Amino acid sequence: MHIRKWHPYTLTAAAIATLVVSAAVITVRASESAPPAAVTIFVNKGMSGSSVADGLNKAHAEWYAKGYTFAAMDSYIEDGDLEGMWVTYTNGH
Repeated sequence: MHIRKWHPYTLTAAAIATLVVSAAVITVRASESAPPAAVTIFVNKGMSGSSVADGLNKAHAEWYAKGYTFAAMDSYIEDGDLEGMWVTYTNGH
């Protein structure tokens, strides 16, 4: 019968490894819950014929309430028709 003798360094190394892995898991979970730094959305003119301006106003209000500010906007035109707008918001007022 062989009895394995544990060295103090082995237990210390195991404890440190457990703490490092735990810290990494906590960091990942914290970053997953943090809101993204920037968000890009598409505001469609809609099948009902609603205006893009109405959609933009609603999007601005919604994203401002979430803590984002307007950063950039670009139009999406297909076959000469305005289909909608790509709008980017950044986190922080």
